[in-house]
Amino acid sequence: MPVADADADADADVAVAVAVSGGPARPATSTPGRHRPALIISSADDRIVCPHHQHELAGGIPHARVLRVLGGIGLPAENSALLAAKVAEHLDLVQSLML
Repeated sequence: MPVADADADADADVAVAVAVSGGPARPATSTPGRHRPALIISSADDRIVCPHHQHELAGGIPHARVLRVLGGIGLPAENSALLAAKVAEHLDLVQSLML
């Protein structure tokens, strides 16, 4: 994959993470009293964002969880049905906790 394509993919992944979380990830101390459950989907074969980075990110977000699934950096294109199903499950869980 050319570097420009890899950069575009990484930018797209960040844009999705920001959109799903409601804003850029910040350390927990920067938004006291504000907690949004977050789902960080970790692709088992991702060679760009290593699992330890995903776990580190989750450690800075209250109520975050890491879900490891099969796939690589191209998970949205490789298996969009799996991605959509896992995001829907997470949103259903969040909705049930808010009731």
